Formats: sequence, C-alpha cells, structure tokens
Amino acid sequence: MTQATRVTSDLIHTHIYIYIRTLRSFLGYVDLQGTTYKSDTIATGFGGYLAQPLLRKAIESRGGPQNVTEEDAIQIIHDCMRVLYYRDARSLNKVNDGIITR
Repeated sequence: MTQATRVTSDLIHTHIYIYIRTLRSFLGYVDLQGTTYKSDTIATGFGGYLAQPLLRKAIESRGGPQNVTEEDAIQIIHDCMRVLYYRDARSLNKVNDGIITR
C-alpha cells in the first residue's frame, strides 16, 4: 500500500507558469486534470481558497497589476501568508521571499 501511495502521489502536481517579456507577460496555471487558465493572481492548494480572494481584492483596489509596486506585492503576500498561518498553525511562521526580475 505504501508503494502504491508513493507512486500516485508523485503524479498529483499543480504547476504555475510565469512568462515574462516586455510586451507580453502572463501567469498561468495547470493542474492534474489538465485544467489551465491565465490570471493576474494565482494561488494553489489551500491558498486558492483563503488567499486568492485577498490577492484579487488587493490587485483590484490598486487598479490592476501594473499599478502594484514591489513593496506592495511583498506586503500583500505577507498578509496572505499570515492568514494561511492563522488557519493552519501547525506550519512554520517564517516566509522566504523570492523576487523574479526580467
């Protein structure tokens, strides 16, 4: 049973793709069933339920993703991670930031 669980759990993945170019950039999502979509905000797993509404609200309140500064984005992510930590306090409350530049 352990072997079967290990083999099938390797197939359950969600991928987020980021394509950055000067004129055309997008954020894409693909899951196990082949569901794909592009959006200004994407969250996977439990964050899709709790963090996604917070991300959308923050982006819309600033007038779109082009108006969000790097400092704003970091603060939004930290707020989302805080909400997720409050919901599942068994996790670690430390967050490492990674910034993708062109």
